[in-house]
Amino acid sequence: FFFHAHDGIRDPLWSRGLGDVYKRQGFTQCLQSQWAYVSRCVPGVGPLLAPVEEAIKQHFIPALLGSPLEELVKDSKDPKTSEADLRRLLGNSVKNGGMALRDPVVSAERARNCSIAAGKVLVESLVGGGRLDTIAHKQCARAASQAARKERIEEEQAFIEELKGRSSQKDKKRLGRTGETGAWLSVMPSRRYNTLLSQEEFQDNARLRFGLRPLGLCDRCDGCGAVFSVEHALNCKKGGLVCIRHNDVRDEAAALCAHALSPSCVKCEPKIFYGTGVRAGQQAEQGA
Repeated sequence: FFFHAHDGIRDPLWSRGLGDVYKRQGFTQCLQSQWAYVSRCVPGVGPLLAPVEEAIKQHFIPALLGSPLEELVKDSKDPKTSEADLRRLLGNSVKNGGMALRDPVVSAERARNCSIAAGKVLVESLVGGGRLDTIAHKQCARAASQAARKERIEEEQAFIEELKGRSSQKDKKRLGRTGETGAWLSVMPSRRYNTLLSQEEFQDNARLRFGLRPLGLCDRCDGCGAVFSVEHALNCKKGGLVCIRHNDVRDEAAALCAHALSPSCVKCEPKIFYGTGVRAGQQAEQGA
């Protein structure tokens, strides 16, 4: 157990040199599985995992989002958001507005109870010395897993509704759509399928997801000179930002179509038709 707990503290610190997408995937796919296994097997282990949670808050989350938790709360557009609220929101599943960065102290008891319920048929078979009914065991394990998942989802949804109740109209809309805009968080990074994100791309999208200002934004718009913000960047008609954003979507759609068909069948710009005989007349005038 102490090896797993120590390993859980050590790895988030050593992962600061990795890309942000790989750090999150490594955290959710590997490290959380380690202390989830300990939580299922060791009763009352939750308080002993407090150093792991402290390492997540003090080192892993700041490395992932680019700022400590206290600064993230200050950058939040909702003045009623606290550090506890932001940490709990980060622990929600992606479909419920979070990043699935679970709190090992809080989730330990649920994991233990789920494990006990899932192994009920197996334990009865071992204690009674009878033959194990594998079908009943699988059904019991599946039912216990579904019940625990349902309980967790209901708690996350209730927390989201609580946040909406004390948030501004703008933040209510953001919280309402975050569950539908998090697919990029659960996709494995792949160079072949073009799902790699740079550190800036990941941090900017993650901060926007939680209503935070992206790092490194200029103070004034270089197109019109107004105070610069994310909303202004999406609406300013000067400087070409709107055209660049539309061109990015166009180029991505063209690349997907080229994969489905062939590159020769896809064109980003339409061909200009000059009209019958117009171009021939212009060439004749230039030759004269």
